[in-house]
Amino acid sequence: AASSGPYSGSYLWSDAANWSNGVPVAGDVVTVDGSGFDDLASLSLASLDLTNASETDVVGSSLTVTTVTSSGGTSLFANASNAGAPVTVTVGTIATSGGSYGALGTGGSFIDNSATDLGNSYQTLLGGLVELAPPPSGGSELVYNNGAATFALENPAASNGVAIQELTASDVLELPGTSVSNVSFGASSLSITTSAGTYAFTNVGYFGTPVSGY
Repeated sequence: AASSGPYSGSYLWSDAANWSNGVPVAGDVVTVDGSGFDDLASLSLASLDLTNASETDVVGSSLTVTTVTSSGGTSLFANASNAGAPVTVTVGTIATSGGSYGALGTGGSFIDNSATDLGNSYQTLLGGLVELAPPPSGGSELVYNNGAATFALENPAASNGVAIQELTASDVLELPGTSVSNVSFGASSLSITTSAGTYAFTNVGYFGTPVSGY
C-alpha cells in the first residue's frame, strides 16, 4: 500500500509490487484481487476480472476495457472527485450481473457499451455521468446520489422496469430525442415524451420532496 500521497494506505495500480507480472500495459488481460486505485494516466485492456476485487476506483484520466467481469459486492467507478480532474471509464461489455458501476464527481464518466444489460447497480454521485447503451434491465438499478447527477440512456424501451432511486431536483435523465414535450410524475413512476417517443419508468423512488417540474 502507498505510504504517502493522496492515496496513502491504498493499493495503487502504478506500483509494480502489487502485480504478479508487472504494471498493466495496453492490451493486457488483468485480474484484480482486493481494493485499489487505478492511477495510471491512460490504459486500454482486453479484459478486466473484478470478481474478487471489492472496490476499484479509476483516478487516471481514462480506462478502456473490452470485457469486464465482476460479482456481487464488487465495484468499478470513474472517480473524478478523488482525482481532482476528469476521469472516463469505457466498457465494451459487462459480461456478468450483480456488480456496481458508476461515476463520482463532476467530470467523472462511466460509459457502458454492452449490447445487453444483465442486471447491475449503476450509480452516479456528486455530478457524475453514467451512460448506458443497452436498454436498462428490470433487474438493474439506477441510483442518483447528492444531486446534479446524470444518467444517459441511449436505447430505453417504451416501458422500463429498471429501479430508479433517489431522484431529486437538479438530477438529469437524458433520453433519445432533441426536445421534451411532456413529463408526467407519478408517486412511483415517471413518463417522458421527447421528439423520439414516449418512455415510461414504472419503478421510481424520489428523494425527499417529490419532483413536480422539469
